[in-house]
Amino acid sequence: MHYLKPWRTTCRATRRFVNALIIRHTLTLAALLPLGAPLALTLDAENVSLMARASAIELDRTGRLNVYTAQLNNGALPTEDSITAALVVIHGYSRDVGSTLAAAAQAATLAGRATDTLVVAPLFQVEQAAASSCPSPGATAAQQHYALWTCSSWINGSTAKGGGVTSFQALDVLLENLSQHWPRLTTITVAGFSAGGQFVQHYVGFARPPSRVRMRYVVADPGSWLYFDPVRPTPVKNSRPIPWEQCRDLACEFKWSLPDNAEIAACPKYNRWKYGTEGMPAALH
Repeated sequence: MHYLKPWRTTCRATRRFVNALIIRHTLTLAALLPLGAPLALTLDAENVSLMARASAIELDRTGRLNVYTAQLNNGALPTEDSITAALVVIHGYSRDVGSTLAAAAQAATLAGRATDTLVVAPLFQVEQAAASSCPSPGATAAQQHYALWTCSSWINGSTAKGGGVTSFQALDVLLENLSQHWPRLTTITVAGFSAGGQFVQHYVGFARPPSRVRMRYVVADPGSWLYFDPVRPTPVKNSRPIPWEQCRDLACEFKWSLPDNAEIAACPKYNRWKYGTEGMPAALH
């Protein structure tokens, strides 16, 4: 998995500072793909229906998951024989699936991989009445037979409304579907930025991807990290703990330790889900 150092990000002041550091060093998808074939994709982020093929995957009794697959300039999908890799990109809190897909397709294009890499973006649907703070311009509006989450519940693996699969399990189904429908597929990269980065970093701990493909995960600028025990990284200088603000140049050393009493008093829920495993949803056990 490609990611930056897992800083302590529970409390707001520390999270703002740490994210400022992470943004400066965010991984770009283009840098992760080797150079190869000529350019092939040109996409319009505001018109996802024009730049992508829309489809829906059945999630058992939960409903359907909307999926958008980037098209070539001629409006066609890549051929089955040409695809050896897939790039699955997870939208952010605003569910900006169009701009997310466009950025990923541009990265594949700039890397010369547009003709052998399938670029896919799922859309975690939210009821129209509740979607005003997380709209998805140009995408298919939520319907009753779709799997539905809230604007934020999909980020941490919650179950869809009414029960059924979690958002993590929904991605499992999508990856299995890709594995079955693209016979030459050997590698799948799952990438996310911001809220999408949170989703991917948390998903890794619960993922059940298809066994026949090699998986890679790219986590960029997440607002939170999931830790599997109560210890956290602490910046040190001359073997003594120092404030995070003194690490602006990233020249600090770090040690793993339990937070002290003052830190726990400031962030009493630092090890609660989605920052730790305490209170983890039953569906994820």
